[in-house]
Amino acid sequence: MNFDLSEDQRALQEGIRRLCEGRFDMTRVRSGFDTSVWTELADTGVFSLRADGFGWADVSLTFQELGRALVPGPLVWSHLAHGVVDGVVGGL
Repeated sequence: MNFDLSEDQRALQEGIRRLCEGRFDMTRVRSGFDTSVWTELADTGVFSLRADGFGWADVSLTFQELGRALVPGPLVWSHLAHGVVDGVVGGL
């Protein structure tokens, strides 16, 4: 079994990393949940990855990068709630 990342997966990983760069300093992380972050992530499609045709490995890479940046909020739960709870993808 090959566990190497594909070129598309590396691009996704890098894109999420760049999205997070500079946005989540410790002051912002310590302030907790912020609806502007939620809306921005929803606009980028983070909460609808599976519905948009991405695989679980892609989803995992995305949330690894969000965790790496210490992005606060119920991110994984929001992704799992997509299509079940109204308003998740569009933000709050």
